[in-house]
Amino acid sequence: EVSVQIPAIFIPAFAEELRYIIQQLRFYRIGSILLGGEDFGDGDVLSLKATSVYPSMFVSHTTFTPSDTAWIKFEYLFRQKSGLEATTVAGMTYDAVNLTLKAAGLGGFSADGIARGWKILGHYDGVTGPFEFNEQRENVAVPVYILLDGQIEKWQR
Repeated sequence: EVSVQIPAIFIPAFAEELRYIIQQLRFYRIGSILLGGEDFGDGDVLSLKATSVYPSMFVSHTTFTPSDTAWIKFEYLFRQKSGLEATTVAGMTYDAVNLTLKAAGLGGFSADGIARGWKILGHYDGVTGPFEFNEQRENVAVPVYILLDGQIEKWQR
């Protein structure tokens, strides 16, 4: 038995799959930094003992920490107005509507005008995180999180 150290492993998996993969890495004594997506912030993954061994970095618009004050404020106001828990879908919808209205106000109330408005706007800080669109109109400003010892922190660039 020999421990193996791999600099980083990208694992695009769902939480259910991650539970098994992370345990197998630990069993086979493979050390690495894990890179992934949304599901690294899932409660089932966070509760794994192996997360104390494997530092992970992942991108997410659905993971929130106490430093995400815009989300906390949105969640509180949403609960006050509706009596319901705020979901990430509600937050993303709120961001999409606000971003579209701001862009339309800058570029015009048509599809081309909204696209122009996004270019003019450039960067938008929403309740679910930052938005910045490239030439293909993809958001390239997704928040990055670090998972270490079962705790999630937002990575400060």
